[in-house]
Amino acid sequence: MSADGELLAMAAKAAGEPYTLANFAEPGEFEDGWGMVVDMASFWNPLTNYGDTLRLAAKIGGQISIGRAYCRCRWISEPIRQGDVLGALCRAVVRSAAATGRRLP
Repeated sequence: MSADGELLAMAAKAAGEPYTLANFAEPGEFEDGWGMVVDMASFWNPLTNYGDTLRLAAKIGGQISIGRAYCRCRWISEPIRQGDVLGALCRAVVRSAAATGRRLP
């Protein structure tokens, strides 16, 4: 499993989403190709889908803040690289949810 795949699995666990990890593309395609299938039909990837990111942040109660150099969700900060504010925000939310998911049984 890729690092992003593990993050998604732990984030789904924190959000209470039943999931199946799926690799829909060869590595290098569509980010790293990983995503989650939830509800037996829907593709879910809050690392790349802004709607999924916002729903995940709401489910985990994540307060979001955006600064000049970092995006933050709860206590997790992610640097903004090459002006990609939304990418940094997505990763901060997923990392925050994954940190919660790792602590769950």
